[in-house]
Amino acid sequence: MSLDAVLPDAAEAWLARLVAMPTVSHTPLFHHLEAIAEPLRAAGGEVHVLPCGATGSGNLIARFGPRQDGGLMLAGHLDVVPAVAGDWPGDPFRLRREGERLIGRGTEDMKGYLACVLAVACGRPATEPRSIAITFDEETTMEGASLLPAQCARLGIRPELVMVGEPTGLHPCIAHPGVMDMESRFVGREGHGADRRDTASAIEAAGRFICAMTDGMPEGARFNPGIVTGGTARNVVAGHCTLSWELRHAAGQNPVTLIACAAGAAGAAREDRILSRCPALEPMPEAEAAARRLAALTGKAVQPMPFITEAGHYAAAGWPALVCGPGDWHQAHQVGEYITRTELREGLMLIDRLWQAGTGQERKTA
Repeated sequence: MSLDAVLPDAAEAWLARLVAMPTVSHTPLFHHLEAIAEPLRAAGGEVHVLPCGATGSGNLIARFGPRQDGGLMLAGHLDVVPAVAGDWPGDPFRLRREGERLIGRGTEDMKGYLACVLAVACGRPATEPRSIAITFDEETTMEGASLLPAQCARLGIRPELVMVGEPTGLHPCIAHPGVMDMESRFVGREGHGADRRDTASAIEAAGRFICAMTDGMPEGARFNPGIVTGGTARNVVAGHCTLSWELRHAAGQNPVTLIACAAGAAGAAREDRILSRCPALEPMPEAEAAARRLAALTGKAVQPMPFITEAGHYAAAGWPALVCGPGDWHQAHQVGEYITRTELREGLMLIDRLWQAGTGQERKTA
C-alpha cells in the first residue's frame, strides 16, 4: 500500500488538534464537533452535527462520494476518560512528542484512529460511498452510539459495513462481550449498633447480593461490584445502601436471566435501575468476510477481544460491524497514554486503502 508523503504529517497535525480538545465524557462536545465539521465540509463532505444528550453533546455524521446506499462507514468516539494533570509529566491535553511516542489523553483511545480518518477524508476524494461517524459518551453510557443508527436512517445513510476503530493493533475483531451497567438500592431498618433485634442492615443485604452474584456467574459472564455507598455512622445499623455494578456477558447470554438466577440465592430485596447497556458483538457473515480481507491486507489475524465497543449497538441495528484500529488497547486510559508514529502510520495506510478501494465486501448499489 502506497501512502502520499503529505498524509502522515496531516494525521499527526489532526492528532495534535484532537488531543487539545478536552473532550472528557459528560462534558459539552458540540463545539468541538463543529470545529471538526468545518474542514470536512471544505473537503466536499455532506456533514451533519446533530445535538443530543443532556450535556451539550452530539454526533457528527459525514457523507462522501456517491449518495447511495452501501459503502463503508468509519466510526469512532470523540470522548475520553478523565486525566488528572498532576499525575502526568506534562499537560495531558497537549500532544507531546518523545521519539516514536505521541503522548496525550486519547491518543490511543481513539483519537489516533480519528486523526487517520480525518486526514484521509480531507485529502482524498471518495469515488464510492463513504461515511464517517463520531459519537459522544462512549466511555460512559454509549448514548451516542445507541442513537446513531436512527439518525443515519433519517438521513438516508445505510452502510454496508461499519468499522469501529478501537485500538486492536489492526487485528480485525468480529466478536466481543456485552455489558449491562446497573445500580441497586437496598433498604434496611436503622437502629443502634448495640441492639440489633429490630434492625436489618442494608449493607449486609448488599454483601449477600455481591457474594451470590460473584459465585453464581457461569463461564463467559463476569460481575464486578464497582462502588458501594451506604449507612450514616459506624454505630448505626445501615438503613440504606447503594451498589453500582456491571455485568459483562458473552454473546448468547441474557443478562436479565443471569441476574435473576444468581441473585435469587441472596435473599436480599433490592430495587434495580439500568444505567446503560451495550449488546454483545456477534459475528455476521458480511463482517466475517470483511475481516478476512482486512487480515489479508494487514497480515494481522482475526481475533476476539475482551472489551466492549460501540460495534455491539451497530450490529444490533442490523449493520455488519467489526472493530479494527491502530494502537494497543492496553495503553488506553493510562497516565502517559501514547500511540507510536509507526502505529499511526500503519493505521493511516489501512484507512487510506479502505477509503479508496474498500474491503471488497461492500456491494455497489445502482
